[in-house]
Amino acid sequence: VMPNHPGNIDPPMLLSYLRLPGGLRPTVYSGAWRMPLLRPFLWLVGALEVPEIVQPSRQALQQVQQVLDRIVQALQSGENILLYPSGRIQRRGIEEIGGNRAAAEILQKCSNVHIVLVRTRGLWGSMFTYAATGRAPRLGWCALKGIFWGLANLLFFTPRRQVTITIEVFRPEQLPGLSREKLNPFLESWYNQEGPEKPTYVPYHFLERWFRRKEHKFPCLEQPIRVEAARIRPEVRETIRSLLEERLHRPLNQEEDRPETRLDQLGLDSLDRMELTLAVEDRFGFHSDQIIETVGDLWALAEGLRSATAQMPLAVPPLWQKPPSTTEPPAVLAETIPEAFWQRVVRHPDDVATADQLSGVLTYRRLWVGAQLLARRFRSLPGRVVGLMLPSSVAADVSFLALQMAGKLPAMLNWTTGPAYLAHAVQTHGIRQVITSRRLVDRLHIEVRGAEYLFLEDLRAAVGKGEALAALLRTYLGFPQAELPRPSPEDDAVILFTSGSESAPKAVPLSHANLIANIRSSLDVLQASRRDVVLGILPPFHSFGLMANLLAPILAGARMVHHPDPTDAAGLVRVIAAYGATIVVTTPTFLGYMLSAARPEQLR
Repeated sequence: VMPNHPGNIDPPMLLSYLRLPGGLRPTVYSGAWRMPLLRPFLWLVGALEVPEIVQPSRQALQQVQQVLDRIVQALQSGENILLYPSGRIQRRGIEEIGGNRAAAEILQKCSNVHIVLVRTRGLWGSMFTYAATGRAPRLGWCALKGIFWGLANLLFFTPRRQVTITIEVFRPEQLPGLSREKLNPFLESWYNQEGPEKPTYVPYHFLERWFRRKEHKFPCLEQPIRVEAARIRPEVRETIRSLLEERLHRPLNQEEDRPETRLDQLGLDSLDRMELTLAVEDRFGFHSDQIIETVGDLWALAEGLRSATAQMPLAVPPLWQKPPSTTEPPAVLAETIPEAFWQRVVRHPDDVATADQLSGVLTYRRLWVGAQLLARRFRSLPGRVVGLMLPSSVAADVSFLALQMAGKLPAMLNWTTGPAYLAHAVQTHGIRQVITSRRLVDRLHIEVRGAEYLFLEDLRAAVGKGEALAALLRTYLGFPQAELPRPSPEDDAVILFTSGSESAPKAVPLSHANLIANIRSSLDVLQASRRDVVLGILPPFHSFGLMANLLAPILAGARMVHHPDPTDAAGLVRVIAAYGATIVVTTPTFLGYMLSAARPEQLR
């Protein structure tokens, strides 16, 4: 069963109207599947969960392909499946399938099925559609509003919307073809044969008919962010053009090579667009958490203008504005990392320590609790050397300190050296576990042969709320030092690796004395104050990044805000402006990116 998709309300409507032997299993995106209000109903009808592609990733590609395989298996076993060829609700009152491959790919593997096409009209304009607000409707909120208005109308007096449902049954041989180049235009033509639908307003309350005087005006639909072609270098446009032509297996004409051209109009479906986005990210080094929809979006991504935070307003927690509890200059208070961290926590437990957009703001008290909870789990890991592979982030701060508190020796793995060199580093030092993030591994497709990944997402999920609360409450009775290791200043504190540009990466152990001497020398030169804010962007696998963007601010008592991607110039500028960063420790290349993307007022 393949219907059009005017809004989020038509799936339950179709399930209530269509009667098929053996029932009808709908495909439901994961956002709806996770809603407690809907999950019992979805479980009852045997719904198939489809991952919601909100970020480009290789894991999402694999998940979508797995769902398509499950649908094929269900159809081949005689089940009835409700599948939306467009893969999303309507944006403009017409059904746009573009280059979506799902319907064609499934029908090519299931040639003996009956195809039931369903066209629904009359829903466009309801609160479950884009037409109501000009933006994507919030399904959970709309469902609650529907319940409220039903009760307010005493159910029986609820105004009705006139909806028509047209059904036509086809056999595969009656279709013009099963390739998406032939099937999708046919489906679009069938769904839209009555033309674009105008939004219809139906009063929410039966009394509104008598009291409403003005005609309801629907808002303008949300427009995509425009890309200024003048900001895109010619060589970038040419590279994107080549990538598109390689994907399409044909040349682009002049009308198609424009910023407003939608990729689905070129015949690229959501999976094609995701693969193309990942290819651009690999080629140019910039990353985006947004779904790329137009040629201009690809240009902007290649220039670093579609990064994770470039278009999003940054929400800075109020705690970040809390002033330091003292005006004494930053200083390292002990000769080893565990002791210096403990001293700093004891002296100023409620001062702000570190922050990023993912984890929020952590005081020294919460940083201690987080490191302590992870240290309990790290102590049981076999061997002394444990790999750590994370970008500049609060997660890296907490994990590094937790390894120190657990008496382990962190080996900072450089994922840019490639899988062969990572495997060499692991084998040389007998590293059996690597602490990392599933998001990082999925995005960069990193493989470390010979070692087991310990994902921070899983470690955090294993910490119960009761355990975390108890650890936090105990800090108000003091910060016990008994469980801390007591290394000598001359003991190794970390293992770094050379870049491997001339030969296999060489291990470079640094002692506590090495690191703390460098921090103190830097503080003497900088003459920083406790009100300074350090921007942490360099990865901790580099000695410069580890010292300046992790250890120095935390041990010395200066606030630090992280951003994980040093190439994300637009995002970095927004972080600087939002958090008031005053010290930026970076390379000339990354600094050049920031200066080219910033307006003068953002750096003041």
